[in-house]
Amino acid sequence: MSVRPHSALRVPTPGDGTGSGSWHDVQTAFGVPVMVADPVTYLGHYPGWSTDLHALPYATLCRLARYTRRLGDASNAPDALTRCLTTAVSAHAPDSRLIVEAASSVGTELRALAPLADFVIGFDHSLPETQVAVRQLAGETVFPLERLEGRSFRSAPPIQFARLDNVVAVVGDALDPPVQAECADVVVALNLLDCVHDPVALLGQLDAITAPGGLLIVSSPFAWQDSITPPERQLATLEPLSEVAGWPSAGKPLNELSAYGSAAALHTLLRGDSPLLNVRHTIVETHELSWTLQDNARATSHYTVHVCVSRKSG
Repeated sequence: MSVRPHSALRVPTPGDGTGSGSWHDVQTAFGVPVMVADPVTYLGHYPGWSTDLHALPYATLCRLARYTRRLGDASNAPDALTRCLTTAVSAHAPDSRLIVEAASSVGTELRALAPLADFVIGFDHSLPETQVAVRQLAGETVFPLERLEGRSFRSAPPIQFARLDNVVAVVGDALDPPVQAECADVVVALNLLDCVHDPVALLGQLDAITAPGGLLIVSSPFAWQDSITPPERQLATLEPLSEVAGWPSAGKPLNELSAYGSAAALHTLLRGDSPLLNVRHTIVETHELSWTLQDNARATSHYTVHVCVSRKSG
């Protein structure tokens, strides 16, 4: 299991997020390139872990169970979100040379996108999830984790896909992407906006790696959590948007502005109609889709996910 370099990959360096180091300096963990500005501190979060799942935090095990289960389900049939993604790319960016996915997790969408581009790069902040992605993309057998209830887990039936030679997966930070500026014909970020502390900054970074005229595909259930995204940064409560988009005047309570919703705020930001973000996109299409994650054998989470497909001005 190894990952080879690609010209679009950027090695982040400490500082303002614009620096680029050498591929030869990239640290790897279990065959996975760790392309963050401070890999030593990052890897310190995984002391003693190799392939021993018992050494991983409980929350990490829960995420692995959710997303490896989704990978297993995709081996039978892609879900509505994956079908929407591939249809949008086929319709609006049929000649893609490079597709980049932020928060690529275990690589479910990377595999679906591979036939649609010359090359696909995925990055995710989770080392365990990226290790699964690297293995399944290399054609190795992976063993999905299944959560029964509480802290009870077991291995699900193994999965093995065909090897893909036009996809790489690395560890990276979506707020400091490990790819070059304006390199991608398509940038994808599924269900990430409500999982970062600054979603407006995230949109700026996604725009920065999208080539002029390129496609940006963002989705989110907008399941905001104050412990992750401070209330004042959640899209539905960004009061400055109201002054630009013709919404209620400044000074209104945040709960009144929230009635206009995160989807409307997202569109306002991408169109460049807000002073909060200096980007300009045309909204190509939007969708509301059902999205399901299996939490454990006894519980399933159902979401309605907003999908926004936009094109960056050339």
